[in-house]
Order: sequence, then structure tokens, then C-alpha cells
Amino acid sequence: MDRTRRIFVAIRISCLQGKIASWQKAHGPLLPGELVPGEKLHVTLVAPWDEREDEETSGVANVIRCLRTIHAAPFTMEFQDVAFIPHADAPGLIWSEERARPQEIYDLTSDIELVLAQRLAEREFEFLPHLTLAYELEESKVSGDILHAGEPIDWTEEVTSFVLMESHKTEEGTRYEVLAEFPLK
Repeated sequence: MDRTRRIFVAIRISCLQGKIASWQKAHGPLLPGELVPGEKLHVTLVAPWDEREDEETSGVANVIRCLRTIHAAPFTMEFQDVAFIPHADAPGLIWSEERARPQEIYDLTSDIELVLAQRLAEREFEFLPHLTLAYELEESKVSGDILHAGEPIDWTEEVTSFVLMESHKTEEGTRYEVLAEFPLK
């Protein structure tokens, strides 16, 4: 049976879910769009791609085998502000960019891209670590400091693993499934 799976590599956000939920609750009425629920919060390390599976090729199993070869140490991400990010051809986002930019996150991403190089050939994805908190926003309806200068925050996430995820489109929206988790040691 042939099928294509939409997969990507990410860091799941767990420690910050409570703080983010509080921020979203306080700002929800100001954000005329969709809030990202806690279980969907993640920082994308490698953008989604389509992985083919058939009787001869177990694509996802091969990706998992490749990702198991990665050895990296835990690290900390720091998020210092929340801002509106407009898009020229689509509704905007509210996100928090990881400003400290620890070298470990770039090394991890580079290692992942290296072991998946054949699958990711001819792709251009500029890695910019960030958390999307809300989407489908029209700039004219976003209010306050978020739109103009960003709102200061102080959020820290201890990263102890990364995951391979699959995205499923449903009538209710996108659902994410963790296919495998890879500890950092």
C-alpha cells in the first residue's frame, strides 16, 4: 500500500505550557485568530516534508533509524518577547522568537539535516527558532504592543529531547502525532 506521510522534526514545549496558556487567556480577546493549544506547541527544527511509504520502503522507520544516531546535550531556550509577524500573502502569526540563540540548537538542527540530507535535498528552509502562539490573524485586528513593538516576556524551556512528528489535516484543523522521541544526553 503506497502512502505519503507529512513529517517534521521539532522540540515539543512542555515546561512552558502553563505560562503560555495564561498569556493566551489574558490576550485571547485581543487576538482575532486561532490560538495554538498547549499540546501543539513546538519549535520546528526541520520543516515538514512528504515521506513516501510503500511495500518496499519504510520511510518513517528509516528516518527514525537516522535520527537515533544523533548525540547532543540538553540545552535551554529563552523567549523574551511576543510579536505579530505579518505575511505578505497570508494572515499573520503571533510568535515568540528564541533570542538567546544557543549554539546547541543550531548544532542539533545541522546534525539532523546532515543525517536526513537525501530526504531534504533541494529544500530551502531558513531556520529561525520560534514558538507560534496564534495564527490566522489580520493585522488590522491585532491591537496593543504586540503589533507595534512586541510584548516583553521571560519564558525558559529546558530542552531534553526532540521528536519526529506527523501532521494530519482534519476537518477540525491540524493534529500532530509524535512518532518517536529522541533524548538529549
